[in-house]
Amino acid sequence: MGQRVAKAEFAWSYDEEPHATRRREMLAKYPQIKELFGQDPAFKPVVVAMVMVNVLFAYLLRDSDWALVWLQAYFVGGTINHALTLAVHEVSHNQAYGCGRPLANRLFGFIANLPMMVPMSVSFKKYHLEHHRNLGEDVIDTDVPTEWEARTFTSTGGKALWVFLQPIFYALRPFAIYPKALTDLELANLAVQLVFDIGVWYFCGVKGMVFLFGGFFIEKPNHCSVLKYRKLECSTKSDHSYKSEEKSHIESAQFCSATVSLAGSGLHPLAGHYISDHYVFREGQETTRFCFSSRLFN
Repeated sequence: MGQRVAKAEFAWSYDEEPHATRRREMLAKYPQIKELFGQDPAFKPVVVAMVMVNVLFAYLLRDSDWALVWLQAYFVGGTINHALTLAVHEVSHNQAYGCGRPLANRLFGFIANLPMMVPMSVSFKKYHLEHHRNLGEDVIDTDVPTEWEARTFTSTGGKALWVFLQPIFYALRPFAIYPKALTDLELANLAVQLVFDIGVWYFCGVKGMVFLFGGFFIEKPNHCSVLKYRKLECSTKSDHSYKSEEKSHIESAQFCSATVSLAGSGLHPLAGHYISDHYVFREGQETTRFCFSSRLFN
């Protein structure tokens, strides 16, 4: 468990940022994909139903034994809240009401955000769109772990600890390396969330709050990236290059995937899709199909 598994050297690639290239290649090979573009009419009712079910469980657990509260937080709250965080992701791309109604999308994000007990939907969009526009760029892409994280958690046990603490790293990393001023919508998100949280405390008690927040912490998406792209200015010309940092051997990736499937508190089976999305199991391919993707608005 204490054996060092990360590599220290860097591999360099001078290819362009991959999103646009992959889009062109996929559409050229599978033009029928365009038929799937658009909004899913079931999206909004499914999200609202998930919110209601999670709140109902919080109410029913208000006088339950603590062991039952934590078990339900893992198996029920963690599952639903994970799906809702991905719903917030879809809302950030205007899935709820389309690109023509941005404010309606932001307000619907407030609803999907409620059972998480922490206001994050507006802030997520603000940083997540930067992630898409500047994939892997130092500082700007806050989805990428920092150099300190990469250099500190280098053993198998250390990586398991990092996955356990990922909700904290993911939440604090933007404020530490790329702080932005609060917007009016973020303040509105905060106000709505506080009112909801007070309501949960009043009607569902402390155990109801623990069920909801515990489920959010348990399921929090885990970006266990083995390959990290960084866009760096070349010293001799204006071209951009990408530095990829291979953070662990494949055995470490398999261990991390297994712990996500078996352990709790930051480790949840559904969070395994972030490992399949970001771990490199085959050279040159960062994304591997995840078996539960169809259950996660994907």
